[in-house]
Amino acid sequence: MSRPLLPIGPRALSGSWVAYLVVTLASTAGYFALPRGGVGQAFVLLGINLAAVGAILAGVRIWRPSKPGVWYLLALAQLVYLAAYAVWYLYPVALHGVLPFPSIADALFIAAYLGSGAALLLLVRGRAIGGQNRADLLDATIIALGLASISWVFLIGPNLASTALDLPSRLVSVAYPLLDIAMLALAIRLAVTPGARATSHWLLLLWIGGQFAADFAYAVTLLNGTFSFGAPLFAGWMLSFAFLGTAALHPSMRALARPTAADSNHPEITGRRRLIPLAGASLIPIALIMFDTRNAQPENRVVLAAVAGVLFLLVTLRISGLMVNVAEHRRVQLELEREIILDPLTALVNRRGLAMVCEHHFELANRHKKPLTLLFIDIDRMKGINDSFGHPEGDRALMDTARVLAMTFRKSDVLARLGGDEFCVLMTESTGEGPDVAIARLQEKVKAFNADRGRQYTLSLSVGAARYDPAAPASLDALLEQADRAMYRQKRRPAA
Repeated sequence: MSRPLLPIGPRALSGSWVAYLVVTLASTAGYFALPRGGVGQAFVLLGINLAAVGAILAGVRIWRPSKPGVWYLLALAQLVYLAAYAVWYLYPVALHGVLPFPSIADALFIAAYLGSGAALLLLVRGRAIGGQNRADLLDATIIALGLASISWVFLIGPNLASTALDLPSRLVSVAYPLLDIAMLALAIRLAVTPGARATSHWLLLLWIGGQFAADFAYAVTLLNGTFSFGAPLFAGWMLSFAFLGTAALHPSMRALARPTAADSNHPEITGRRRLIPLAGASLIPIALIMFDTRNAQPENRVVLAAVAGVLFLLVTLRISGLMVNVAEHRRVQLELEREIILDPLTALVNRRGLAMVCEHHFELANRHKKPLTLLFIDIDRMKGINDSFGHPEGDRALMDTARVLAMTFRKSDVLARLGGDEFCVLMTESTGEGPDVAIARLQEKVKAFNADRGRQYTLSLSVGAARYDPAAPASLDALLEQADRAMYRQKRRPAA
């Protein structure tokens, strides 16, 4: 009796990307073991291309990504690449024909470029959210323009100036490097988009990098008349297919098109680290102008100078935006710091803020051997105010107490609300008066306040004092406890 077949789930296939990568890398190495320029090499390249299509479709089926349309569009583009390579490679190698230029293969290649670019654009737009889009777009444009300057000098300019090509041939020759630059710009945009850098993310960048390197080498060898089928540059195309298929089979592909945001702990200010490659990219056209001067090619100077001017403007915009972001981030940080150490009702420092400030003043007191006075203040009958007149009136009593303290003590003294109906004052400057004098002055201010404001209740404060002695330093908690005990002794003392 035969056993039923067990279904193969995603977990069992989670390592399929490793096997696929190993096989495609081995096939790429095997390509160069075959006779150079032969049909065998052509079928190896086509096989690796076809395997990438299958890997993408399998990855979508296994991992069910959030946006499968991106991956289906990539698979379609690779199928068009397969048709283009079949015509471009097999016609001269297998059929020994001479392929005209431009040909149907060129139309297919351009269509495949456009399909891959559209898929990559959808991926980038799916990942990017928020205000970071503008900065990422500027970064990608600056780097792409810098690299486009190189392409202009070595590929686009020579093709446009070539007298051996008619107009359609020139346009097609120029279209290839322009499409490569567009793909590279999208790759840079993908690279700088904030969020997690999953394995599939890096594999997609390797896919575009391999294709760009091979395309650039192909164009250069074609201009130099040294191109031949089976050359080392073919490794770039095969590796790009391998990386694309591996990206589709890796489990991380399922979340690759989901929106991502910058780390809140490292906001866009971390973009300052990008300024180095951005500055380097902006200097490329200037370096090429110097290169052209040495090689007596002045026809490129106007284009390169224009690109340099555009790059200067873009870098200026980027730096200005970065400065605005830095200032905004600092403002938010200061607001957060204020919220952490300030009491929102009275605008006095809270217990945490008091601890921070007292640490500094205790160090100064120890250094200058000057004592400090700490007052612990409690509002009398606060519960009665809340119960009789409501909590809004209780909040009003707390704010009134803060105002009285501000009118009584110097600006150099530290006023704090510890919580509830408890306040604290650290008298930081010694004027020779003892705490009794300061407490008496406070009570006079309270009497004047009650006479002037005419509340439904009488504001009354109980105060205790503690002394910080640099000869016998004590902690803030110990001083608060000592002043609290003194305050309760006064509260229990019968009124005069």
